[in-house]
Amino acid sequence: MLFPKYGNDYSYAHISGHSNKERWPYLPMELVWEIFCSRIRESTKPGGPHVNAFVLMHNHFHLLLTEKVSRIGKTAEKLCKNITYDFEGYTGEELTLFDFPPDQSLISDFKHLRHVYRYIYQNPVKAGIVNKAENYKFSSLYYLLGRKSDNTPLDVADTFGVIYDPIRLLQWINDPKPDAEFLHLH
Repeated sequence: MLFPKYGNDYSYAHISGHSNKERWPYLPMELVWEIFCSRIRESTKPGGPHVNAFVLMHNHFHLLLTEKVSRIGKTAEKLCKNITYDFEGYTGEELTLFDFPPDQSLISDFKHLRHVYRYIYQNPVKAGIVNKAENYKFSSLYYLLGRKSDNTPLDVADTFGVIYDPIRLLQWINDPKPDAEFLHLH
C-alpha cells in the first residue's frame, strides 16, 4: 500500500522477529524493552521510518512501520543485528538472538493495515498475559494512552486516532471477534 503523503516509494510494513529461545536470554523484560526502544528510536531519526505500532513479547516482537519500500529489509535486519549486539554487551556472550532474515511484509491495503495493527496490539491478550491490550506495558499502545508517567520511549504515530476516541478504538482492538469492524472516527 503506497502513500502519496510520504511519496509513492513509502509503504506500511509489518516486521517481526522471533528469538530462537523461549524467552529473551538472561535479561529482565524491562531492560529488553529499553534496548528495543533505544534501537527503534535510533532507526527512526529524521528521514527514517515512522513507528505506527510496537509490541515486545517474551520471545518475539511486532513492529508496524512506514518506510521506503527499498529500505524495509535493510531496516529490519539492521534493527535485529543492533539489538543482538546490545544483548551481547549485557551478557558478555556471543549470541544468535534472531532467526534471519526477520519476517517482513508490505501492507497491501487499508483492510490489511487494520488487521495488522489490531493483531499486533492483541498479541499479549491472545497469549493470556493481560485481559486488555491497553494494560500491556511493553507496547506502544500503553504509552499512547499515557499509562506511564515518564516520557514515551518511542515516537509513535497515532495511526488510528487513539487520542481522539480512545474508548471506541480500544473496544475495536479488544473485540475478540476476528471480523470486528472499525468505525471511522472522523
